[in-house]
Amino acid sequence: MKKRITLTVEKEIADHAKALAKSQGISLSELFSRKLEALEEDHLAIQSAVNRFRERMKKHTSIKEQEK
Repeated sequence: MKKRITLTVEKEIADHAKALAKSQGISLSELFSRKLEALEEDHLAIQSAVNRFRERMKKHTSIKEQEK
């Protein structure tokens, strides 16, 4: 389901976004949607990496404590 939203950005940003969308042969809405989806994917990947790092640190700390 799609929902209409209104954004307010600097004129230069809007002009650049419109030109970028046009150069890719897509609408401004499609460009915005793709960028948000990419940001969400990046965020999820970063969160996953952070969680893996935390788990490794917990294991590492646990090993160090056992060595004492």
